Amino acid sequence: MTKFRAPDYTPVPPGIYKGRFEGTEERESERGSYVRWGWRTVGGKFANRLVFGNTSTNFGPQAKARRWLESMLEHLIEPGEEVDPDDLIGEVYTIRVENTVPDSQGRVFDNVADVLGPVDDPDE
Repeated sequence: MTKFRAPDYTPVPPGIYKGRFEGTEERESERGSYVRWGWRTVGGKFANRLVFGNTSTNFGPQAKARRWLESMLEHLIEPGEEVDPDDLIGEVYTIRVENTVPDSQGRVFDNVADVLGPVDDPDE
């Protein structure tokens, strides 16, 4: 007989956190392609939690993915420049986490809303 145990899930509260970049994954939805970005929180009460943020696959000057990468790289991306976010796996960044509005079942999820830049001393 198979038994399942529902895990206790408490979303990471809204706030500013250090997050070790875990990489990206391109995904599909009914609205098209998007990129899922993952970080593992570093330090504090919610250390070692995986948090995710989604961006479109657009990379124009106003695109969220571009803003995030410019923050991560600490420079503006030039026209024609190619950047692979997965080259930055393992680096630690300051991220801003928000919580979703409760869904129809009352569930709340944490989402990375912004990447604010690299952390000077990731072990502090």
